[in-house]
Amino acid sequence: MKFQLKSLQLKGRIVRFAGVQLLIIIMILTSLAYYFIGRAFDTAMEEKTLAFDNQIKVAVEGVVTSLQANYERQQAGEITEEEARLTAETIVRNSRYNEGDGYFWADMKDGLCAVHLNPDYQGQMRYDAKDLKGIYYIRNLIAAGDQGGGYTEFYFTKPGYEGAFEKRAYTQLFEPYGWYISSGNYFDDIHIAMEENEREKAKEEIILLLISFLAAGGGLTFMYRWAARLTKPIETVTERLTLLSQGDVHTPPTELVNRQDETGRLTRACKDLIENMAEMIGDITHHLENISQGDMRSQVTHEYVGDFQPIHDSMVQIYESLNDTLGAISLSAEQVNAGADQVASSAQSLAAGASEQSSSVEQLTDAVEKVEAAANQNAAGAQEVAGQIRLVTEDMSRTKEQMSRLNAAMEQVKETSSQVEDITKLIQSIAQQTNILALNASIEAARAGSAGKGFAVVAAEVGSLATKTAQAVQETGVLISGTIRAISEGASMTQTVSDMVDGSVEKSNMISAAILEIEKACVEQAQEISRITGGLEQISNVVQSNAAAAEESSASSEELSSQSQVLYRELEKFRLAENVGRQSSNSGWSDSFDYQSSDYYSL
Repeated sequence: MKFQLKSLQLKGRIVRFAGVQLLIIIMILTSLAYYFIGRAFDTAMEEKTLAFDNQIKVAVEGVVTSLQANYERQQAGEITEEEARLTAETIVRNSRYNEGDGYFWADMKDGLCAVHLNPDYQGQMRYDAKDLKGIYYIRNLIAAGDQGGGYTEFYFTKPGYEGAFEKRAYTQLFEPYGWYISSGNYFDDIHIAMEENEREKAKEEIILLLISFLAAGGGLTFMYRWAARLTKPIETVTERLTLLSQGDVHTPPTELVNRQDETGRLTRACKDLIENMAEMIGDITHHLENISQGDMRSQVTHEYVGDFQPIHDSMVQIYESLNDTLGAISLSAEQVNAGADQVASSAQSLAAGASEQSSSVEQLTDAVEKVEAAANQNAAGAQEVAGQIRLVTEDMSRTKEQMSRLNAAMEQVKETSSQVEDITKLIQSIAQQTNILALNASIEAARAGSAGKGFAVVAAEVGSLATKTAQAVQETGVLISGTIRAISEGASMTQTVSDMVDGSVEKSNMISAAILEIEKACVEQAQEISRITGGLEQISNVVQSNAAAAEESSASSEELSSQSQVLYRELEKFRLAENVGRQSSNSGWSDSFDYQSSDYYSL
């Protein structure tokens, strides 16, 4: 639905917008009219209902007025009381209204029916009487009369019909006789009137709806025709502009609308646009045909307005550029033709020199290849010596490593011997302390007498043991001192051997480095000779290529000369302006033209 609304044409949009507004207005007016019709008929119904009430009230008041007049005649002595009574009963019983359907009856305060059209009710006590719905309707009638007159509802029979019918009565008291005069209308009569009123109301509503529909249809038709008339020029202009966007400038423009509003101005603008576009396209086509035929002498005389002015300038520049370009091509063709001969002779000389260079380069290449073979042989020998030196150097390095380990072991033994000497000294100190303790123990045992004899024996043994230990430690110390001196001499000799091995390793490294430098120089020399050989091969290839290129250049120069002749013949097809034309003695092509001559074609 949203897409359909977006795709509506302008006419449809106008009709939709205006139609929606019109329908809203008609709906509002119809709703208001419907509301007021309903109000009017409701008011009419209320008035009709009130009219029924007024009818029975007026009727009862009329009867009461007649009874009052009759009573006043009695009071005046014109008639007797009995005659007045009989006349009053006749008035109540025989009075009619509403085309004879309305009648009256009279009840007393105690419920006695004084006067009634139906003789079955007259003379009965009906105070406790109930209607067909169980309502004490006589009591309600008397109560309404006591209030100065009032209305009551009850259900009662209807002459000629069966069943209970709702009835609305009005009661007023006639005080001289104590009669409660009553009369009523059946609600079905009121309903009949109401139904007629409802039918009239429905009829009026249908007429209102028909008028609304006719107004809406007529309004939409008018708006559609008005929108069609309004948008018709826009549609034709749109169709023509669509053709223009597709490249059609030959179809005649749209018809003018003789109005001063926007549509009139739109059609005139479209007509002017199509005519201007047709003239410009025709002028551009004409110039392009001239250019395609080789005529570069035309002038752009058509006026291009507004943003189309750059087209005029571009056409002028195209003519000027083509004239200049073709003139330059003509001059270049002459120069190319002249240069082609020179290139041909030079190429032949170059080819001869290239052949001689090629033979010389081949001889030089053979000599360099022999030098390269010798350099490669030297490099191989140097590599073999370097390999042997590397093996010797590796053995010396391993020897140096073993000597380093031996030195470390000797140092560790020396350090351990020193620690043993320290331990010996400690043991001697302990032995001396033990002798002192044993002596002190002997002294104390002597002081103790017989009680310390056993302890004195032990002290003597300890002292003897300490003496022996001191002697053994002293002998061990002498041995360890001799060992330490021997170890020190061995370590000194080991260090001397290690220094000699270090010197041998250093010298071997120096020899190995020298051999490596020789090897490197031999390899670099072989590589350089290889590069020289490659360069000579490239030079040989280049020389041969130059020879072939020289021969091809000679052939190409001849072809270029022939092509320049073809170019001259093609240039003869163009007719240029005088200011860019020139004569060529070589090609025989010339083109000179005077802008002011009569042969010049202009638009």
